[in-house]
Amino acid sequence: MNSSKSELATLLTESVELDGIHKHFFEADKLDLEAYEILNDKPLTLSSMRRFSKAKSAASAKYEEAHQLWDAYKGHNQRRN
Repeated sequence: MNSSKSELATLLTESVELDGIHKHFFEADKLDLEAYEILNDKPLTLSSMRRFSKAKSAASAKYEEAHQLWDAYKGHNQRRN
């Protein structure tokens, strides 16, 4: 019975971890889309290109964070198995 409880706790922990990772990728996707929306501003100006660059940098940083979390999660699970 303890083994079953332990397995359930492990599954719940993994589910929470994956949900957090998923949210990071979702946020990165959202930031990326918002960046490209800036390019729909007409006419394109130096100011809008700067805003696009800043928005793309924010999206890239969030993607990097999400990938680091994913890599850490995979590494943790490989050590566990």
